[in-house]
Amino acid sequence: MAAALLAHAKEIRDDGFIVEMVVWELPEPLPPCRHRYKYRLFFGTGDRCWVRIHAVSTISGSTRSCSISRWA
Repeated sequence: MAAALLAHAKEIRDDGFIVEMVVWELPEPLPPCRHRYKYRLFFGTGDRCWVRIHAVSTISGSTRSCSISRWA
């Protein structure tokens, strides 16, 4: 089962901050979710992450995780 890339946007702002969003559509939902999407959002600089949100899954294996991280 391969994920299809739906959206990828990355902006490097004049103030040096990076904003990136990536969304994939999966062939079927991965439990416990009922939706068929996985995603990654990032806000930070080249050397510092302020907010990172990602839902990561290994479709062919058993690893499924979701985490939200914030650094000041």
